[in-house]
Amino acid sequence: CVTLAFVSEGVTAKNRGDSLCAGPSNTAAGAVCCPSADTQPGLGACIFSEEEVSFATASARCRAAGRALCAAPGESMQVYDCNYGNYGEMRVLSWTGSACSVKAQVARTGEVSVVHSPTSDRKHLGLDSNELVRVAWEGGRFPTADTGCATDGGVCSVHGDTCFCSTSVATHAVFTDSQTLPTAAEVLAQLHIGAPPPELFGSGDYSRCTTAPCSSASDVHIFTATAAAGALDKSTIFKVEVHGSAVYLANLKSTVTIGTGLEASDTTFEFRNPPSIMNPLMPTVQDAQHEVDALLAHLAYHPNTAPFYARHLIQRFVSSNPSPSYVLEVATAFTHGEYKGKVYSGKHGDLGAALGAVLLSSEARAAVLDLDPACGTYREPLIKVMHFMRAMGLAPKDDREVELTFLAGAIGMEPYLSETASNFYRVGFQPAGPLGEASLQAPETELLTPVNLLGFLNAMSATIDLGLSGCVSGIGSRAGFGNCGYSARLKGEHRVEAVLTWSPAGNETEAVVEELSVLLTAGRLNRNTKQVIAAAYEETLPTGRDEALHVAMELFLASAEFHVSSRNVLIPVARPPRPDKSGDGGNGYKAIVVLFMEGGSDSFNVLVPYASCMGADLYEEYSRVRGGTSTLAINKNQLDEIDVADGAQPCARFGVHAALSEVTRLYKAGDAAFVANVGPLITPVTKAQYYSKSVELPPSLYSQDQQRRHVQTVDATGTSASGILGRILDSLSTQGQAPYRVGGYSIMQDMSVSSRMLDGTVHHDELDQGPPAWYASKQLAHYIARMLSNRSQSMLAETYGQALTDMLQRSEELGTTWAATPKPAGFGSQSVSLQLEKVARMIKARGDDGRNEREAYFVQVTGFDLHKCVNDCSAFKWLLTKINTALESFVAEMQRQSLWDDVVVISASEFGRTLTPRRHGADRGWGGHYFVLGGSVKGGRIHGQYPSELTDAGAQIVDDGRVIPTTPWEGVWNAVAQWFGVLPQSLDKVLPNRPNFLPNGLIEPYELFDNI
Repeated sequence: CVTLAFVSEGVTAKNRGDSLCAGPSNTAAGAVCCPSADTQPGLGACIFSEEEVSFATASARCRAAGRALCAAPGESMQVYDCNYGNYGEMRVLSWTGSACSVKAQVARTGEVSVVHSPTSDRKHLGLDSNELVRVAWEGGRFPTADTGCATDGGVCSVHGDTCFCSTSVATHAVFTDSQTLPTAAEVLAQLHIGAPPPELFGSGDYSRCTTAPCSSASDVHIFTATAAAGALDKSTIFKVEVHGSAVYLANLKSTVTIGTGLEASDTTFEFRNPPSIMNPLMPTVQDAQHEVDALLAHLAYHPNTAPFYARHLIQRFVSSNPSPSYVLEVATAFTHGEYKGKVYSGKHGDLGAALGAVLLSSEARAAVLDLDPACGTYREPLIKVMHFMRAMGLAPKDDREVELTFLAGAIGMEPYLSETASNFYRVGFQPAGPLGEASLQAPETELLTPVNLLGFLNAMSATIDLGLSGCVSGIGSRAGFGNCGYSARLKGEHRVEAVLTWSPAGNETEAVVEELSVLLTAGRLNRNTKQVIAAAYEETLPTGRDEALHVAMELFLASAEFHVSSRNVLIPVARPPRPDKSGDGGNGYKAIVVLFMEGGSDSFNVLVPYASCMGADLYEEYSRVRGGTSTLAINKNQLDEIDVADGAQPCARFGVHAALSEVTRLYKAGDAAFVANVGPLITPVTKAQYYSKSVELPPSLYSQDQQRRHVQTVDATGTSASGILGRILDSLSTQGQAPYRVGGYSIMQDMSVSSRMLDGTVHHDELDQGPPAWYASKQLAHYIARMLSNRSQSMLAETYGQALTDMLQRSEELGTTWAATPKPAGFGSQSVSLQLEKVARMIKARGDDGRNEREAYFVQVTGFDLHKCVNDCSAFKWLLTKINTALESFVAEMQRQSLWDDVVVISASEFGRTLTPRRHGADRGWGGHYFVLGGSVKGGRIHGQYPSELTDAGAQIVDDGRVIPTTPWEGVWNAVAQWFGVLPQSLDKVLPNRPNFLPNGLIEPYELFDNI
């Protein structure tokens, strides 16, 4: 069933190109027989073409033919008999008489590479293959290069930062007492090697144990070999049931020993011999299929799978924060395929039973839980669109097919268009406000942004007033040239694909509102909201019943009850208005612009060692480690050379990717600097500490979502931390006797979502094509104000209500400012240019926008998640080119506004990528290099510490090419925050982990900036 990675008393098996080491009992090679003098060509001895047999069978066949296994079959090993000499990619091996061994190359992590000796032409079985396998070391101990690879018997030698070790293998029976038999749980815990079902052996080879102890073991069936005479030995097979399926396990434990094997020694090491379904010597398609099946079964039956599905199902259907007992109830139904006496499939993985538990649980049906402040969900925008259209009877017009062409741009969602595997929102998202303060989740509220919410309200208003079309913020189609040239609001005609056909059953106001409440809010409308909508309906009736109905529908769509599933119970506390700006305008003006490269920028191809290096040629090392220019490295002719004058870096000359020519120009002009090897940290980390886990590391390293959170919050220990820009703005707006007037802006493009970097007490604005606005809000403003006048007991309803209040108030303010500010000239039409154009326009409007003194902007460039990008990656170059073009325009505009000295641009990303190639590109890494631009920047320098060695032996290189950061993000923001105006006594609140990096781990403001 399986092949063990390490073998005892190995025998060499060869073909034309390979010399591998196989266990003699494995059916791993063919029989090639030579005369005793070994001077004639070998002859194959097989029953069928390409037959593989054990070493003993091959030896016996050769003896029967008056020959012997070829002891040294020569380099060609060309044997046409039995097709052992075929030229396929994987040629059948043939047994020799030569002994061999399988060695272990032990990495610093304890992971092991299998190395065949004599060496193999197959790189994955050779020295330095980096094909690492996690193994279960006894006691967690293993040899390390730091101790000189010391072992009993001296069986290891130091090889780079690994230990290259000889091994011995011992196999023994695990259960031997035929009177005291193991339980199924004990069998599963201690037996890890599969066995064929006994019936697959020859007749009479195995029999089921029927002794009294065996008969009493109801959950375990035991099969003993006839030759063992009923004894439990290595040939015994145990049968247990796992999730309704029979599993057969061999009564074996195979242990790999490095050292003499003396139990009392601290320098003898052991681990369990790892089994593999794939035969490493001669893998087959069938092996691959079986291994994939085994992996899928492992994932499906993993103990985490059921609660994972359970929690996510509950979050989508009932509550964003289910109780542990609720999760357990659903997970149990998923596992057993039945719920409350009803059998669905009766098998593991039953989504029907799980969904039944989700909807029928008392936690889903108890009305009293609707009053729990933490209960319920914020509904996905797409669900709300479908709900409203179905409830209001949307029907196609003239048999047209309904198309929702502009859906994604309006609501931030569209079927099959999620940009990541994690849906349109992060599963653990915590919004600012009461939910975030309580460390509760509301994943869908990540879509509660001005662009998405006001876009939804505009789209539904257009559908109510005009029917479904692509006109006037509608989400339908604009089929036909000039289709929207005349809209109904302009007294003309337009194409309509579908119309709402619902009409109330009665004419009385109370009946109309009540029917709408049932259809749109499941009858959960609170008294205040119901009174407001009824009043609006009554007051609009003089203009016509249809117009009154439209107003009522729009107010329902704006109500908290439509957007959240919990009850919106109001409390006698007035909702506070959007906070007024602090400060008196006497602090001058500065702005921070964060350019976030989403997906993980391969920044080791942005800043590259070039020449004049101390010691080894670091560019040559860079090129070699990155697999050459045919893989990840880039040629020197694709780099713009820059000088590093202070001698603090391993090279005096570096190269900047030629696509970033504007960054290079600014660097040479003294307006740009780089910060090398930056990444999320909690405390400084050395390579030894990383491997020993002796210091705290950021949670979920190499997870894109978690690394994005760490970078944007600069607080890797705070699961519900606000954003770094948000904390800076909060600090400035409440700063002693001289608070600042501040503003934060997330510049949206396409389906981008709001950045956590700006989350804080100070509410930030979001700009898409311009300031978002709800076109019906002026007509409905006084009704909306009454609906949202009081705060809600429900955390979800309060989060929504406060968000809508802030959005509408700010939308009006921002819209006035935006309209009065001319569009800057000289920007291109690509997404990055359009975003920076909006930044420049808002900066230009700063005097009209409440006299802001400090502003922070977040710009996001997507597309850097380039796992498969090699050979002078054109996609990466194109992304950098777009950034460069946008920066050229932005810098020129800031200089025209005489504000270049007052603006700093900071690039950032979730992580740098791995130095070494992974399949067809670079994988998620850790440390990376970023640029800082601005007229006040002390340019022409590289801050931080670029790694002086890029191979696995380097002091910062771990896990096959990932780089431990030497500068934390706290180090960068320590300088930027103080340049921006944050007082020294406030720094530890803005940067909670800052004290961990004192005194030398931070960049001081005078090091990064000229004018402080």
